[in-house]
Amino acid sequence: MRTDDSAVGFTKSALRFLGSVVSTIFGLGYLFIVFRADKRALHDLIAGTRVVFKPR
Repeated sequence: MRTDDSAVGFTKSALRFLGSVVSTIFGLGYLFIVFRADKRALHDLIAGTRVVFKPR
């Protein structure tokens, strides 16, 4: 989900995926989760997305 609650399109999804690959290769992108209150990683910041947990 985008930070403005809109749906994630193909372009933003692809951008987030590529950011995730970079974060995985270098490992630094996931360190953002430790230091940010909103727990967004580098690929979330690049794509302007956030993770939403749905209740079961």
